[in-house]
Amino acid sequence: MRAITYLTAALILVGNQSMAFASDITTTSPDNSLTMTHNHQSGCSSGKINGTYKTAFGISGVLYEIDCETEKGDSATFFFMDTQGGERCYGKMTESWGGRDGDSTEWFTLGAVPGYQCNSIGKPFRQDRMR
Repeated sequence: MRAITYLTAALILVGNQSMAFASDITTTSPDNSLTMTHNHQSGCSSGKINGTYKTAFGISGVLYEIDCETEKGDSATFFFMDTQGGERCYGKMTESWGGRDGDSTEWFTLGAVPGYQCNSIGKPFRQDRMR
């Protein structure tokens, strides 16, 4: 039920918000398969989309920070939703900074965006990234 609430909120926000941010931070994976742009100044409690992502496989989407209560200085949890691509999924992504293996993201797909298929439901995915 909580995922549906996030999905509904994200769909509304995507329709009503520009995807450009004033103080963007862009990070890219070592193999260039994932690029993410954030605005950490907008913060978890802002109620706005905090970033976007794009893959080398034609998938892109939005990030919405969701775990304000447990937010730590070295990680954050986001709701993600694909907005481009043949399949469109949504779920949770945890971003960690400065760990043993450097910066990383862990994605867990919860479902398909209404009207689209998603073949990665229930499958985790980890992507190490450079700064």
